[in-house]
Amino acid sequence: MSRTWRHKAGLIFVLTTTAHKFIHNAAVYRFIAFLMKWPLIVSLYFVSFVTGRAPYGHIVVDWTSTKQTIDGFGAEAASDISLSSAMMDFFYTDTGIHLSLLRVEIFPGVPECESMYGTGHCVASSSATVLKTALATAQAAASRGAQVWGTEGSPPGYMKSNGSWTTGGSFLGGATNFARYATIQASFVSLMASHAVPVYTVSVQNEPDLSSRAHPSCT
Repeated sequence: MSRTWRHKAGLIFVLTTTAHKFIHNAAVYRFIAFLMKWPLIVSLYFVSFVTGRAPYGHIVVDWTSTKQTIDGFGAEAASDISLSSAMMDFFYTDTGIHLSLLRVEIFPGVPECESMYGTGHCVASSSATVLKTALATAQAAASRGAQVWGTEGSPPGYMKSNGSWTTGGSFLGGATNFARYATIQASFVSLMASHAVPVYTVSVQNEPDLSSRAHPSCT
């Protein structure tokens, strides 16, 4: 057999083997999916036919009864990403989806910000700060009529049970820490105002019920 035909035969063998593995794996996955679904199927059968009741009722929306007022919809500027003017137009004007809110991540200080994003990525400040890219996004959003607000991922490490800003732990509390934390929050509002971004509101803690080892958090 020539080298060319050996090459073709080898290629056909590889393709055939690959196809066989694909079909085999697909069959295995479908069988596993069936095993995962059958308890739900059995439970629905029991509810529907044994009890004589439908598993789900109808959902009725009463537009005349207000349960909660929604101020708007928005996005978050919590990554070191720059958005073009065209992108901001799409997100925050009628040419696109016209969001009305923008959330900005508050860092308690430049050291914490730089520990995550590196030197030169954070707005110069003696107290609370934000990413330079987040500030630019906030300025662009505010100029298009959006309301900007901020939230912290974590208080400074010295205010937490584990002494770490970058991971979980719980807030120690106490009059001194409450006063210091309030000062940090207020400094964020002042910082944004000095860059022509009025702050709509602030939140003292993002996900207050979560203590994570993967990112700044606090309970």
